[in-house]
Amino acid sequence: MATPTRLPFNPQPVHHLPPPSKPKPRVFILTDISPEASAGDSLARYLLYANQFETEGLVACTSARNPEGVFVGEIEKVLEGYGRLVGRLNRHAGEEVGGVGSGGFWPRVEELRGVVRGGSEIYGLAALSDAEPLSPGAQLLFERIVKPSQRPLWVLAWGGTNTLASVLYKIDNDYTPEDAARLLSRIRVYAISDQDDTGAWIRSNFPSVCWIGSVHGFGQYSMAAWSGISGEDHYGFDQGGPDRTKITPEWIEDNIQLGPFANIYNGNSDPILSSNSTGILEEATPSFLYLIQNGLSYPEAPDFGSWGGRYISTNPPSLTPGPPHPLSLGAIHYSDAVDTVFGRDGRSYTSNHATIWRWRSAIQNDFAARVQWSLTPFAGANHHPIIVINGAGGIAPVKIEAEAGSEVVLDASKTHDPDGDGLMFKWWQYREPSCTSMSTPLSPSAPLSSNSKPAQSSQSLPPSLPGFIPLASVGTLSLAQVDGHATKVKVRVPPPEVCAVDVRTKRPVARGQVLHLILEVMDDGVPALTSYRRVMIQVTNRDLRGGVEVKAPEVEGGVVMKEVEVEAKKEVEKEVKTEVAVIEVENENEKKEEVEVEITTQADEERKQVGIPQLVGNEIPAGVVPEESQTKDVVEAKVEEISKSKEGDEGDVDVEPMQGVEQAWCHEKN
Repeated sequence: MATPTRLPFNPQPVHHLPPPSKPKPRVFILTDISPEASAGDSLARYLLYANQFETEGLVACTSARNPEGVFVGEIEKVLEGYGRLVGRLNRHAGEEVGGVGSGGFWPRVEELRGVVRGGSEIYGLAALSDAEPLSPGAQLLFERIVKPSQRPLWVLAWGGTNTLASVLYKIDNDYTPEDAARLLSRIRVYAISDQDDTGAWIRSNFPSVCWIGSVHGFGQYSMAAWSGISGEDHYGFDQGGPDRTKITPEWIEDNIQLGPFANIYNGNSDPILSSNSTGILEEATPSFLYLIQNGLSYPEAPDFGSWGGRYISTNPPSLTPGPPHPLSLGAIHYSDAVDTVFGRDGRSYTSNHATIWRWRSAIQNDFAARVQWSLTPFAGANHHPIIVINGAGGIAPVKIEAEAGSEVVLDASKTHDPDGDGLMFKWWQYREPSCTSMSTPLSPSAPLSSNSKPAQSSQSLPPSLPGFIPLASVGTLSLAQVDGHATKVKVRVPPPEVCAVDVRTKRPVARGQVLHLILEVMDDGVPALTSYRRVMIQVTNRDLRGGVEVKAPEVEGGVVMKEVEVEAKKEVEKEVKTEVAVIEVENENEKKEEVEVEITTQADEERKQVGIPQLVGNEIPAGVVPEESQTKDVVEAKVEEISKSKEGDEGDVDVEPMQGVEQAWCHEKN
């Protein structure tokens, strides 16, 4: 194991820490909780993370395995146990702002009891009726949807979804189409799997409701991504890949079933002897792990990947520009994607389950640490590292624009640990998200510099890449340490022919792939805790280099005979030069400060060798608009934090559209 980097010990008293840097997600849980263990254990774990969420509903519902009646009393039992923990947990409130634990205070048990309800006791679509009033749980959900807020409402469905279906049925009947559309745009659903007949009905009849979940044959839970939480032995997938050491009965007993928490967490982790019908631990837990604010998750982009899995749109993207086809169901229904991961046995595994089990060690250590928070004062427990990259704190992705073939230096040396623990840094490229998150508009208007534009071409070229590219076509980032502990790395962006060409036509594009680089920082405390930061590199190709040049078609008698394609000259490796650019970023207190970023660019001589038009005297090459920037080599990388959502619920009642990735946000575009 690498020797940890021991960084200066500079803990801050809890009451001196700044407030959380982003608003909490609004969460409404539909749970088929019953005397069986699984859903109750998921709820118990959820409550250890309740400081990260604004819990707006805890509703007992029916499901295929629990079709008759609901068990509100089981929720009350878990909350009773939580009441004995919350005071101790709040000794850790506000710790490590910008890290996994940020989120402020845990809610009082009285607050949570105030949002406990029962859903319909009738299974499935039979619960929808014009003659019957909404169930108490459905009425509460309706009130939360119509409540003015600038934040979406995340409905986490651990069982059947007829409570949600009855609310959508009411909205469809009682509101004009315009108002109904505004209300539906506020909803985000994470349903682990369909557990009654309303899930398919909702997706078919309300395609504008964002839906994330495993879609498969009814009851075929072995096919669902969420079973990657602990189900490999029970279902027989990815044998030898996942690390089972932290889901064994012995590990659970030694690390989780401690103190008062043991009274509300059953934790039978034996997949054969388990009392729950699916035979695995905490099947519903990935739904809220998806929302954990740890620097990895970005909930409005399901294809980015997180502790809760990775999901892509089930509706193929259009390969032609312009608005969606009027018959299209939209692109905001998401189902399982696959990741390729090296397993515990050193072999490579490609599966939807791997999008969750790849994080298992960090997930379980995080769980164990929070159990310790319920037992131990702040000074005696471990807390998460706080990552700072190029002066930018917080947990939002760091975004960079960099020219193909250039180099960018990322400096995380100001990263620190609130407990003074040693830190280990791991930088790695997360390739799969780049398959579906191409040509991200990192800001509403993102010019390459304040005084230059992409070079114009006489040919009609696509401005960006289509909606999907094969994994094999994703460009590879080259990483090199600048110091001995990987706190500072130099990142080489691939050349344009690799990451700034249309994969179908091979023609160059001005804005190429978005490459995802993950920084994991793990401390050497007990249990070891991990924080993350995602760096998104938007590749630019100002001069449309690489790919193929398309010459004007030959015309004979008004008929196009053929289109001639000539492969562009490959880039020639030449000496590069490094400059230091001073850029402006916003820190966690929303104050602007200047930081230095090293940018490596190619010399003009190389540009001539790859056939890029050069200005000679007063001559202007055909089809090229003269720009001052074309007489010198200008490559700019700009680092800034992704725009934060406005806090609070004042102002416009609509959910604000999330800025960032154009193709995969959970909201309909006008």
